[in-house]
Amino acid sequence: SVIPVLLIATLAEGKLRQDQQGVVEDRLLINAPAAAVWNYVVSFPTIDAAPDYWLNKVGLPSPLATTCQGAFVGAARECIFTNGLVFKERVSELTPMGLLTFQIVEQPHDPELLGHLTLHRGQFQLIDNNDGTTTLIGRSWYTLHMRPLWYFDWWTRDITSHVHLRVMENIKTLAEGER
Repeated sequence: SVIPVLLIATLAEGKLRQDQQGVVEDRLLINAPAAAVWNYVVSFPTIDAAPDYWLNKVGLPSPLATTCQGAFVGAARECIFTNGLVFKERVSELTPMGLLTFQIVEQPHDPELLGHLTLHRGQFQLIDNNDGTTTLIGRSWYTLHMRPLWYFDWWTRDITSHVHLRVMENIKTLAEGER
C-alpha cells in the first residue's frame, strides 16, 4: 500500500528542516493594448466583484486594491486584502508598459502566514501580442516553512494562483472597459 510509504516520507521530511522556495506564475490574455493594461498594473481601485474562490467564501482574505506612491523604482506600494491585511511593498524594477517588480518589505501579522510562508517579491509582465491584445503574466516568489512540503506547497500554489487571477481579472475588466 502507498499509505505507509507516504507516512514514512512525511515523517522523514520533517527531520530535514529545509525550507522550500518556489515561484507561482499565471497568464491571462487581455483584449486591450499594453498601454491600457499598464494603467492598472502599478495600482488599481477597489475590486467590486465578489471573490469566487471557495476558500475566500469561508474566510480566507482576498485582494481588494493596490495603492502606489508612483510609477518609479523605490515607490512604496500596498496590496490591501479583506480583513484589513496589508502587504507593504517597494517597487524594485519598472519598465513602463512592460514590467513591474516589487519586493515584499512587510507581511501582515496574520496567524495564517506567521512562520508558515514568506513572500519575497511579485511581478507583473506585459507582452504586447501585436494584435491589440496583451498577455499579462503575474509571478510571486516565496519560501514555504511548513511540513509536509509536498502538501503545503500544493496549497500555497493554489491560493497564490487564485490571488493572481483575482487581481489580473480585475485589471482585464478595467483595461477592456476603456475600449
